[in-house]
Amino acid sequence: MKRLNGFIIFTLILAVFSNQPKRIVDAAPIESRMQGDAVDPIEYQVFVPILFNNASNEPSPEVQIENLLNTQINGNPSEVVGAIVEGLFISPVVQQPANEMGWVSDAYNTLTSLQTARQTGDIGLAAVQQQLGEKFFAFDLGQTILILMGDGAFLIFQVDSAIQFQTIDPENPSSDLINLNTNEVYTINALEQYLYNGSNRLVFQTNIIRDGIDQWGRLIVIATPVTD
Repeated sequence: MKRLNGFIIFTLILAVFSNQPKRIVDAAPIESRMQGDAVDPIEYQVFVPILFNNASNEPSPEVQIENLLNTQINGNPSEVVGAIVEGLFISPVVQQPANEMGWVSDAYNTLTSLQTARQTGDIGLAAVQQQLGEKFFAFDLGQTILILMGDGAFLIFQVDSAIQFQTIDPENPSSDLINLNTNEVYTINALEQYLYNGSNRLVFQTNIIRDGIDQWGRLIVIATPVTD
């Protein structure tokens, strides 16, 4: 697959951001579409800062991206260190401590990279709803996401689907979950195998708080690589 240069990627981003994608909250529940052959995410990498408009009271997107590049790049091309979603967040990504696959940072505006996803070549990013996870509910279908790698490269994804799961036993971290789109029951292991299947997808996860229960359920947002 041909590697795209910075000018082509920049033009693509401007074109995508000018579209008006369908909001997840307005869309009928959908399952992730069937994936094609696995592709190498390194082939989507470009070394170019991306600029866009972001209506917020925080520092400008340009300043936030510059801060992200200055503080997060560590030279590791296989490590996710940042995420940029137009109008939602520009956030650093931290790594889970070794052998603590259930740990998720509760720091402000911070995502956690999941070891389970890295083992299959996918990307899994988690946050608690009480912090950045709240913004996962505002993702749009077709929305563009930029993932910053440790060597300063960007990977480009688009949101493909969103699925809500209800936890059968909220007091049990290993509880089975019900897919609220299909009523299918998943064990934790089966859900991880479904989400991280080696197709180079990007998956956002957060807890769903409902009826005063912090672990009532889980929101999964799936994005697929942009290849053209």
